[in-house]
Amino acid sequence: RSSNNNNNNNLVLPLTILDEHSLRNMPMGCTHTSDSASILHAALTSLQTELMDTLSLPFHCKMGDESLIAALDEVVAEAQTIHPSIQQVTVHVCDLGHVDNAMEYGPYAQLTTAADDDDVILLASTSQQQHPNNSNIVVRIQPWNCDLRSQPWKDVKQDANSFPDSFPKYQEQYSSSRNPPSDVVITNKRTEEQQKGATNNNNNNNINALKLDSFCQVPSKTDIQSIVRNSLPSSAQKTKEIIKEDETNIGLYATHWGGMSISKTMTEAQIHNLLRVYLQEAQTDDDTFMELLPWWKDGFGEYLQTNPQSLEHSSIQWMMNQNTDTKNLIPGELVTRFLAAPLLYGIISPRQLWHAAEKEKNQQFSIFPKESSIQSLVESREWHRLLAARQLTLAEKTSSNNLKQTTTGSEIRYGYWRWHGFLCRYAIAPLPNKQKDTTSSDKKRGIVLVHGFGASGSQFEKTISELASIVVDDSNNDDEFPKEVMAPDLIGFGHCEKPPVSYTQYLWSAFVSDFVKEVSLQNHHWDSYYIGGNSIGGYTSMMTAADDDDNNNNKVSNNNKDDEESPILTSSGAVGTGKCIGLILMNSAGRILSPEEVDDTIQENSDNTVMSVAEATITNSLGPCRPPPQMLAKVGGSGLLAYLRPQIQSICKNLYPTNPSAVDDELCSGILRDSLDPGAINVMISGSKLPVLVAQGMLDPLNITLV
Repeated sequence: RSSNNNNNNNLVLPLTILDEHSLRNMPMGCTHTSDSASILHAALTSLQTELMDTLSLPFHCKMGDESLIAALDEVVAEAQTIHPSIQQVTVHVCDLGHVDNAMEYGPYAQLTTAADDDDVILLASTSQQQHPNNSNIVVRIQPWNCDLRSQPWKDVKQDANSFPDSFPKYQEQYSSSRNPPSDVVITNKRTEEQQKGATNNNNNNNINALKLDSFCQVPSKTDIQSIVRNSLPSSAQKTKEIIKEDETNIGLYATHWGGMSISKTMTEAQIHNLLRVYLQEAQTDDDTFMELLPWWKDGFGEYLQTNPQSLEHSSIQWMMNQNTDTKNLIPGELVTRFLAAPLLYGIISPRQLWHAAEKEKNQQFSIFPKESSIQSLVESREWHRLLAARQLTLAEKTSSNNLKQTTTGSEIRYGYWRWHGFLCRYAIAPLPNKQKDTTSSDKKRGIVLVHGFGASGSQFEKTISELASIVVDDSNNDDEFPKEVMAPDLIGFGHCEKPPVSYTQYLWSAFVSDFVKEVSLQNHHWDSYYIGGNSIGGYTSMMTAADDDDNNNNKVSNNNKDDEESPILTSSGAVGTGKCIGLILMNSAGRILSPEEVDDTIQENSDNTVMSVAEATITNSLGPCRPPPQMLAKVGGSGLLAYLRPQIQSICKNLYPTNPSAVDDELCSGILRDSLDPGAINVMISGSKLPVLVAQGMLDPLNITLV
């Protein structure tokens, strides 16, 4: 923008502010601190290089302040000491959209909140405020965005009620008829002499650079990591102790939190090179893509590392036949995993991805053109952001602020968080069940409820209402009862994104574990929690509870080594927090063994001739992975979804034979809406010693406890 402005009096200052407030809200920052700090450091280093090579602009970074406004105040004050004639400052800032602003994942929310606090009127797309320390300087906030299309965002803001509530309707109204605008392309305007370092005359490209020497250094990974850890409020200091600061490689396999080399694959140039390989050389064929990349074979260990304690890593390697093929993965899965961090940190624009894929698709002749997995990925991300914006806008326009009232008056609301960059939703409600307003301690205990296959967190609204109706009086132990309840949508279900990844039990367990650490323990300051689940959610809850064991009892059996040397097994490879104090299985999936059967199994395994599934997975002792061919699985899955959608109500009533009235229109329409989201087909084709409450309905059609 500045380079195209004829006013050569403009001074340009590229600036990143790493204040404590922003870093505290950084996705994955709490649960994957070390890798997130490394990713952010690499992203800033890449930005510094691109700015200098392309526009001869020095990069600036201000860090360590309590808030973004305080940091901005200091930067502007120093700029004015160099250029006293400065009268106005325009802050060009990325508007990440309604939901990310609500989560305060970017600086735009802080800036606009500060303007409101100063009683400054926000006008259309521009806001003004008087600089707090220099009344003669006006700070203007100028947002920009990387939205695929502008019209849906205008429409959802103006009339959220009429905005499409399902992806097919949205696609018909917007995606099918309107291509996203092209990204602004900044050409390299430096002369050959400039590139050789002979001169640094910025007037050649109409940009006057403002350089503040005290802010021209990219902070180290250690500095970033330290600020992230110290940014936690005093009420959440306990989180520092339960989440290990030096843990690395505990994210999803082949993401930058899960073994992908950050130093070798995280610059803008490296990402564009990978896209060129995927789109041009491999022509989006996953096996060819894997063959052309160095890290799957000769470069394995240098470009990509496996966490030997992560069951999710081992399960993906098993599906890939130890990194030799991709036929058992979801089409586009490898590139989706790779792009998770670059998209989250803004190193590459979704519009860049969309147009790069569109260009290659148009240049490739095919009688049966394949849908671009990259375009599907960015379209899905945009849709779920819009869906969340619709929900939040409706919430703000209703008198109840989108708080569903239970029969006892407890308020259920829906919040959002990001996991590996994917947008996810959860229900949350207080449990106001005290008979009198007294507290014997300051401890905050909560309960997490995990839904079953095809459902979502909203499945538990009636359960939450029942929990809220329980009265705790002097005859009960007040500290034992939870004060808050959360019910996350599992990734791939509900209002969560449904990316093309392999949905294993270990992925869902790692997801719930991170949810508990980041949302429940850190953001809502729980001291301990119960976890319960229904159907497959019961199995997931049981794995999460086992993973949370801080005594590190989940180990591979080993005859030749002491227990201390045996590897600890968890779904993600991360160490548990020890904050889970109870497990509840509600009509859970899977067979439940009696104590006698458990003793018999342990006895049979005394000589290690019998392995658990986890042990077999981690030691590569499973048989070959032989799922149906991709095309057959996709056709079969699509056919199954088409068959099930019209029968949702009758199927659900069969699952609730003793209470068919529970199957209302809201439940059925919610399941139908979720199944129409992009990526829903991917889901179709793809223990600790704690007190355990098993609640199993004897008339449950899926009851196999007596088998």
